[in-house]
Amino acid sequence: MQSVSATAAPFFLVAGVWFAVFGIVLAFTCLCYCCCPREPYGYSRTCYAISLIFLILFTIAAMRLALVILAAVMLGLAFLGFLFSILGMTCLVYFLVILGWILVAGTFILCGVFLLLHNVVADTCVAMDDWVQHPTAKTAMDDFIPCVDNATAQETLVQSKQVSFQLINLVDTVLANFSNRNFPPQLGPPLNYNQSGPLVPLLCNPFNSDLTVKDCAPGEVVFHNATEAWKAYVCQVSSSGICTTPGRLTPSLYSQMSSAVNVSYGLYRYGPFLVELEDCTFVRRTFTDINASYCPDLRRYTQWIYVGLVIVSAAVMLSLIFWVIYARERRHRVYTKQFMTGGGGDHNKGPGNI
Repeated sequence: MQSVSATAAPFFLVAGVWFAVFGIVLAFTCLCYCCCPREPYGYSRTCYAISLIFLILFTIAAMRLALVILAAVMLGLAFLGFLFSILGMTCLVYFLVILGWILVAGTFILCGVFLLLHNVVADTCVAMDDWVQHPTAKTAMDDFIPCVDNATAQETLVQSKQVSFQLINLVDTVLANFSNRNFPPQLGPPLNYNQSGPLVPLLCNPFNSDLTVKDCAPGEVVFHNATEAWKAYVCQVSSSGICTTPGRLTPSLYSQMSSAVNVSYGLYRYGPFLVELEDCTFVRRTFTDINASYCPDLRRYTQWIYVGLVIVSAAVMLSLIFWVIYARERRHRVYTKQFMTGGGGDHNKGPGNI
């Protein structure tokens, strides 16, 4: 994690240096302008032309990349700065310079965050793929996802089938030997509780005694409809637990049998899945799907985002610098033209008129 974090450090460093250095320059410029006013001394036609050219280029760069990275604020800032610079709105330009100074620093920080995210995604995808491709090797994922060997997992599956088989046998034994038999009245509870009426269908056991798959016999009910089917065989009982209406299941017995069915069905239905969790088959399959379906796009898009942020940040940062240079040269140019125009005739054709 430390090595991954170190890759994003340059962007955080650039953000800090930009924020500090450009802030000092802005503060120094404002102090000089406010505390030490002086007449403009002329302007450089080369500096004026170059600053205008670079101002246009970097504004265009920021506008194009904004469509990719959706940096609408930076786009608006670049466009307004360009427009105000061309129109000579110096106060607004300096206001946008201060705003852009903060936004550029924040954008460089975002660059670092997305670069960090990109590296984390890439390293995680590589680790998952390595863990899937080398199941017996010692990898970094083994510390986070402990897995049992296949033999132990299969033994767990056998035990879950065995428990399910025994529970169903117990339910069917109670039905066949107690609920569906007509004991003499003198035996009394618990053998005779006045059960009567149609016989209760047995529960289908999906396993043979050797735990191989078994087909259901005619008339047996299966897991998903057993509790509903047995409701028709529940009788009303007296305070002593004796049936007072036709039926072969007391409410108490029905509740116990329903619980046994639910437990048995849970073991039957989710036992294989729990075993896959135990030996990490499910996790490996999930990692394979993630690595194939999501990792390439995640790595590509996070890279696009941080690269786009880097370029648009650099473009706006340089635009800020050239806003200041161009605004300064434009102010000096205007002053020079006014001075030379006031000086008389031939000066109108002097170097101030470009």
